[in-house]
Formats: sequence, C-alpha cells, structure tokens
Amino acid sequence: TGFDEYVQLCSIYISLTLIVALSLTVRLHFSMRKKERKNECLRGKNRYREDARKLKSRIIAAQAGLYFGVFVCTYFFALISQIQTLLLGTYNFPLYVLGAFMISLQGVLNLFV
Repeated sequence: TGFDEYVQLCSIYISLTLIVALSLTVRLHFSMRKKERKNECLRGKNRYREDARKLKSRIIAAQAGLYFGVFVCTYFFALISQIQTLLLGTYNFPLYVLGAFMISLQGVLNLFV
C-alpha cells in the first residue's frame, strides 16, 4: 500500500541522515586531531594563535556534538516506532504520540544548545 511505502521511505531517510551526521562528526574529530599534532611544534605568537583557534574549534565541535545529540534524542522514538511498524506490522499509538512530541520539542532543545 502507499502508506507502507511512505513509512519505508521515511525510515530509509532517517537512517541515511543519521549515518551522514555520524560520519561527518567522526571526520571532524579526526581532522582536528591531525591539525593538533601538526601544530605541536609551533613557538611564540604562532603557538598562541593556534591555541586560540584550537579552543574555538573545540567549542564549535562540542556544540556540533550537542546538536547531533539533540537530533538523535528527538528522532529516537519516531525511528523506533517506524522500525516497529516495518518489522511487526503493528502501530503503537503512544509511541507515535511520543515521537511527534519529541520532534516538536527539537526546536526548543536546539535553542538551549
């Protein structure tokens, strides 16, 4: 039916989004570590500048991690309900309501990040 195809497409979309977000976060982490190792031999003013950049990069990386965490937390229940629908063929109404509530709450949680 059309609804089942829609549910399957949504599940694929959410799964791909999570995979891309996780891979970008891991790539950012290793990129920062590589640059830190490269800059360890600097001295004086250059060292001071790089330390300031490193601090700013860490702050941005922490914020990106928090955004990703909020994304995972808010879409968790929706993803679980979609997986349950696909695998078992049953609809759990309280889980759907909780998923809709959490997705609506994502903007508020991003505001605090």
